[in-house]
Amino acid sequence: MQSKDTSQAYIHNTSFIQNKTAVDAYHKNWRYSKGGSIFLENSLFEQNTHNATVGKKSKVIINNSQIDNTENLDAKSLQKRKIIISHNDFIEATLDDDFFNKQFLPINKKMKGYYEKSAPQ
Repeated sequence: MQSKDTSQAYIHNTSFIQNKTAVDAYHKNWRYSKGGSIFLENSLFEQNTHNATVGKKSKVIINNSQIDNTENLDAKSLQKRKIIISHNDFIEATLDDDFFNKQFLPINKKMKGYYEKSAPQ
């Protein structure tokens, strides 16, 4: 999972198992003022080479999640608080929430691969 250049990813109830890099947030294009942000809630990190990597101007927040090995998190990013591990009430969202309904882009069945926004309900 990657997020770059002011993109924000909200991940809920997801398992990251046996990946080279589970999550990665970074700043790629100089035209953007910030890098990517990844917010994880109730997720599982297991047998990954790197659980999280974070580049400049970016952040990863891991909340209420199970991590099998915190040693494969970048120590500098933890120290600089670019990676934050917490156990608080954080994201309590379902895909029915207003935030996700506005972002959902269904596939038009007549045109494979074509995306269009749903009309507001």
